[in-house]
Amino acid sequence: MSRRRQEFEPLWFFSIGIVLFILGFIVYNPPGLVQKGTTTTIPTTTMPTTTTIEEKETEEDGTRYHVVFSTDCSAYHDGLSYILFFSALRVGQPGHVTRIASGCRPWEEKRLRRWFERYVQPLSSRFRVHLTPEFSLAHDGERYDYFNKPFGIRHWMSSSDPTTVDIREDDIIIILDPDMIFLKPILKGYSDPHETIVNTKIPSSSSSSSSS
Repeated sequence: MSRRRQEFEPLWFFSIGIVLFILGFIVYNPPGLVQKGTTTTIPTTTMPTTTTIEEKETEEDGTRYHVVFSTDCSAYHDGLSYILFFSALRVGQPGHVTRIASGCRPWEEKRLRRWFERYVQPLSSRFRVHLTPEFSLAHDGERYDYFNKPFGIRHWMSSSDPTTVDIREDDIIIILDPDMIFLKPILKGYSDPHETIVNTKIPSSSSSSSSS
């Protein structure tokens, strides 16, 4: 019994973490997500006006973005995917966001499509799911799950299905992992002088000792 309990403890902790994360979003933006055409309106209690997030296909200069992330077909990745989709909506990430799910068995594919249509598609018409074959088996017969990511993305890019992919030559493709979330939109320019994206200056030991 104790061994089985230890095996399930990580799953319980992860489930609690997801619930707390979603509750955090709800507290920050109370319920009332309303779709109005291409605009999502989120009523708030801390401001007299409403916070409006425009759902943008492109930037003003015509730049188009495609955010993609690779998953399997499990319910575990459903939870991670929903949080990533919701965070993209919350920060106003422009462009399409696509979940690339690889290796689904027939019953998993049906379940995943139903789940996506019920929970994700109502959030935004820019959110998509693309299903690919299993790519995790190497030529020597060994299983390597991480092959699904590069070959799944290649499958998505070469697909002729307009409902899941529409890539032009100068589009920007952003590759994420399913356990990531958006804290701000990812755009092509990082020109704000008040924000540090990468700090390349590492203080030397001599300067740090002299300052102390």
